[in-house]
Amino acid sequence: MSGLKLWISSHNRSSGKIADIAISKLTSIEYLSLYENDHLKALFSSSSLANLSNLQLFTLSGRNNIVGNSIQVETEGLHLWHPKFQLEILSLPSCNLNDKAASKFPPFLLSRLHNLKYIDLSHSHLVGPFPLCGNIEDAWKNKRSLIALDISNNMISGKIPTWIGSLDGLQYVQMSRNRFAGHIPKWLNIFTSLRVLLLKGNELEGPIPTQICPNREISIMDLSNNKLNGSIPSCFNNLTWGSSTVDMEVDFTTKHRSKSYKENILNYMCGLDLSSNQLTGDIPQQIGDLVQIHALNFSYNKLVGSIPKVFSNLKQLESLDLSNNLLSGNIPPELGTLDFLSTFNVSYNNLSGMIPTQHHTSHILRVVSMAIQIFVDHILNTNVQ
Repeated sequence: MSGLKLWISSHNRSSGKIADIAISKLTSIEYLSLYENDHLKALFSSSSLANLSNLQLFTLSGRNNIVGNSIQVETEGLHLWHPKFQLEILSLPSCNLNDKAASKFPPFLLSRLHNLKYIDLSHSHLVGPFPLCGNIEDAWKNKRSLIALDISNNMISGKIPTWIGSLDGLQYVQMSRNRFAGHIPKWLNIFTSLRVLLLKGNELEGPIPTQICPNREISIMDLSNNKLNGSIPSCFNNLTWGSSTVDMEVDFTTKHRSKSYKENILNYMCGLDLSSNQLTGDIPQQIGDLVQIHALNFSYNKLVGSIPKVFSNLKQLESLDLSNNLLSGNIPPELGTLDFLSTFNVSYNNLSGMIPTQHHTSHILRVVSMAIQIFVDHILNTNVQ
């Protein structure tokens, strides 16, 4: 098998030690993929990759929703080996990189992998401040080849490190569901190629920096479930909201459901989620300029003022959630012109006045969730679809 260039093994059920010796003899291997294996309990030694000089892609994973999965990756000390390969893709989701509560990155990540484009260490039991081993800053600094970084669903704590700002080729940043604290870095404006930014479910605080929205294209931004305060920046209209060319899978909540968007589907999705924070003030009129956006979620904040009439400009909008705020005034009848809007939630606000009539809402709103606190004039005479 020494001449083998491609090995794919997926959706198997096995246990024991992964055949490290056999893998180490695959000297011609370029693509090695052992992914989404059910009920897999196994031990893998990363040093078995040391002599695979042609290796470009390596994936190893179980399924993170399967009880009993346990892939322990042995992360030997850096002094034991240096890779001969130049990996482009490394994916170790749902592997255990936490040995006896000591989180360790695979040591070869500290080597100068100049061609590395994609890293996925999600669901890998990483605990503690980032970086989690050695001098990773020197190894990764100015790595302009890196396009995608996924370290989500771990327990990484502390501030988002400044050296990540040197990875100015990043298009996809996924750091959701960790324990990152402090402010959202102002140096995010360095990422001129950024298309997807996911920081959901951390402990980030302070205002949303205006540096987050220089002139560039973006597809999905999710800052929900943090402790952000202050007002919604009016500069979001400086961003060009459109489809993404990043070949990744993105979890994003829209229409009250968390969905995975990937490949061609992701090309048709763009959205902004600022929900479950402590944002205050009015909704900026400039949000009405985001004419390509499909999903907006500002729920569970402390926003005041009225629902902007300019939302009627968002002709691609499918989901709008403004619930659980302090909004007042009427629901603008102009929203009835949004032909694709299928989920509209304004519950638990201080809205008043009449619900838009059937003339404005026929075939448009399948879901209209009104506030318990809404006081509606002549509601018995209003025909609502």
